[in-house]
Amino acid sequence: RALAISADGTARQAWEYSTGVPWGRLLDIAVTGGADPGPGGPGQDVAIAWSDTPPGLGVPGPPDGHVLLLDAATGATRWQVRTPGYPVLAAADDQRGELAVVQLADPTLSVGYTLTGLSYATGQTTVTDKRDGALPFSLAVGRGPDDGWAVGAVDATMDDGYYNPAD
Repeated sequence: RALAISADGTARQAWEYSTGVPWGRLLDIAVTGGADPGPGGPGQDVAIAWSDTPPGLGVPGPPDGHVLLLDAATGATRWQVRTPGYPVLAAADDQRGELAVVQLADPTLSVGYTLTGLSYATGQTTVTDKRDGALPFSLAVGRGPDDGWAVGAVDATMDDGYYNPAD
């Protein structure tokens, strides 16, 4: 649910979005500069990452996650994509017009993540990079013209039955 605040400070529900499933887990939210600038300049969109698939479903299982982009003013869905991993982190890159999404692999099957870029305009994948043996915990987007994306992760590979904290 999105709230609108009036000039006198009164809050009211502006719109709501339903996943249409009885069980779903919200994983992350990001506010973007907007997919459709329109005549009044760029608006804002809200990217929502969620999953309705419990871990350990097996292989091949259905896609585990959903990422959707909503118009912040109206709640209208701009696009929705299914993801093969749990979209646990999301960050807006307004300079590139892309949503950076970190998809965690099903932890009951493997350890790793995939960093994916989704176009604000269409939701199409623009870039993807996979990393095995690491658990992501943060995602940052640079602000300069040459800045990129950074995923903070911990090495989760084992050496002789133990984790190596130095990696």
